Amino acid sequence: MVIQTLDVLLQVLVVFPNVETLRSKVTSFVHRMVDTLGASVFPYLLKALEQLLVDSEV
Repeated sequence: MVIQTLDVLLQVLVVFPNVETLRSKVTSFVHRMVDTLGASVFPYLLKALEQLLVDSEV
């Protein structure tokens, strides 16, 4: 369920790349995901971090 939510959040970043509030919320979600689930989410983080970095370069 958490991974599905992450996929939706990454789509939100694609649709609204310049909305800083949304970017902040996605970053907070990723942080909580790591705190809660630990190393089991590491394989999914690359996709999330790539999207956050790409959007920040625009």
